[in-house]
Amino acid sequence: MLQDFKSEIKVFLLVGIVAIVVSVGGIFLLREMTPAPIEQPMVAEEEIDTSNWQTYHNDEFGFEVKYPNDWEFEETEDGVKFRHSEKEYGFEGSPLGALVWISVQTIPQEHDSLESYAQGLFRPNYQDEMTELTLDGVKAVELSDYLRTETVLFSHGKLYTFYMANAGYPEISAAYDQILSTFRFVE
Repeated sequence: MLQDFKSEIKVFLLVGIVAIVVSVGGIFLLREMTPAPIEQPMVAEEEIDTSNWQTYHNDEFGFEVKYPNDWEFEETEDGVKFRHSEKEYGFEGSPLGALVWISVQTIPQEHDSLESYAQGLFRPNYQDEMTELTLDGVKAVELSDYLRTETVLFSHGKLYTFYMANAGYPEISAAYDQILSTFRFVE
């Protein structure tokens, strides 16, 4: 009986040691198979000269904004889309139809404040970042993650949404920031 007990302990210890070795080996193997993050070069945010940009003006939606000379716009039912007139951005076989969108809609009734509306857009599992800023003297909230940058503000009873698909182009991000900086309400 004692002999059987010793054999069971030996088998149990052997199985335990094999399980530990396999687990530790699996961890090391997974580390080797996991790709290291690719470091993106830091791009200095530089001020873009907008003095020679075109101006888009819309009395119906009550705003104007400047956009680069080599971009074009397309009016939509609820705003305007801007895109580069010659260069296609996006992914191979799937170009972005627009680089920057501006949409103007009625403020949704369920949102009594800009903050509550922005919280509804917030996607923590996408590593959203939320920043407050001011556009033409009006408080706005910007949300951004690896998929998109969205800036929203409430004014004149309307919801203004500025949207940019984040496709990894620093020049588009810089242009988006400059377009926002030129936004003005018109009467």
